[in-house]
Amino acid sequence: MTMQKSSKVLDRLEAREVIVKRLDEEGFIVKIEDHKHQVGHCYRCKNIVEPYISRQWFLRKEVADKSIEKTNAGEAQFFPPHWINSYNSWMGELRDWCISRQLWWGHQIPVFYCDDCDHEFASLEEHPETCPKCASKNLTQDPDVLDTWFSSALWPFSTLGWGQQGDVEMEKLFEPEDMKDFYPNTLLITGFDILFFWVARMMMMGENFNGKLPFNHIYLHALVRDANGDKMSKSKGNVVDPLDTIEKYSADILRFTLAISAAQGRDIRMSDEKLELNRNFTNKLYNAVKYLQMNVDIFPDMNDFCVKTDLGRYMMSRLNFATKEVRAYLDEYKFNDAALVMYKFLWNEFCGWGIELSKADKASIVELGAIFKEAMKLLHPFMPFITEHLYHELSGTTLRRW
Repeated sequence: MTMQKSSKVLDRLEAREVIVKRLDEEGFIVKIEDHKHQVGHCYRCKNIVEPYISRQWFLRKEVADKSIEKTNAGEAQFFPPHWINSYNSWMGELRDWCISRQLWWGHQIPVFYCDDCDHEFASLEEHPETCPKCASKNLTQDPDVLDTWFSSALWPFSTLGWGQQGDVEMEKLFEPEDMKDFYPNTLLITGFDILFFWVARMMMMGENFNGKLPFNHIYLHALVRDANGDKMSKSKGNVVDPLDTIEKYSADILRFTLAISAAQGRDIRMSDEKLELNRNFTNKLYNAVKYLQMNVDIFPDMNDFCVKTDLGRYMMSRLNFATKEVRAYLDEYKFNDAALVMYKFLWNEFCGWGIELSKADKASIVELGAIFKEAMKLLHPFMPFITEHLYHELSGTTLRRW
């Protein structure tokens, strides 16, 4: 707010003293007293956040109606499924969405004003030459930019060439069949904290512009927090740098720790203790390979091999059971359960029983080596580097370097 006195325009803070003084002179002030109240502050610059009345652009809430209907009809599924309740809770209270922002960067709102006849219009052209009402060339574009989430909501199809028809230069960046081949997509994986901000808005925009929801499955994973359970934030200074963690523990250990901790509906508390436990798991795998190679140099693939010993057949049955469980859990995006199955099989059953019992049954070692190689294929999505290395070690082949 500004106030004009004589020819001077006062800032809101200066104007307050003038207003209070005038009110006092007119006899409208009964008393002035101090009191505590909550005043919003910007978390970055710490300045007071105050309301400012300005003209804004809004998107009508009806844009989301069909996406809500199709989602509840089962055309899109949430994993874990209970997130459909949060989705409906938010979408049921939907209001018109203010999409204009007063920022430097972003997609500038495609609305233009004629400086001669005051006509305002939206345009598909990036730089319209004349006013459609009076043909004037004196045009000014609205200075606001679109809300970041509005631009992000266009991501499932704007990256595939949507809206670029007729622009020769832009059409060179896309394949003509991209929209047909990749929209709608199969799966979206993201954090649950942006279900409303991003996921729901992609669904409403995708359905509104293309008639189809942009993805069939929506997997909302947990948030990675620090050891105390606090959300990682640059402003708090509690962010774990993945590059530092990889340097200290390895990419496989970080990857497996995140996977085995990612229980649906629960956040992940990242800590050195968890990483160290899974480093012990990788050591167990290395030791198992060293033991096997103490007895046999090269092990066959299961495709060219027949398991005959009792220990071999038992361990093969346990691997088959683990494979069935892992596939079932992956189909439901229960990555932690799938990782835990592999952890238990390799540590408790293969190393705890198979390796120990083979010391009294040397004939089974070749079979165990072949079974271990097969298990490395199953573990590969969780620990791609160590599994490939150990597989080649037991096969006597050279690991390709890229």
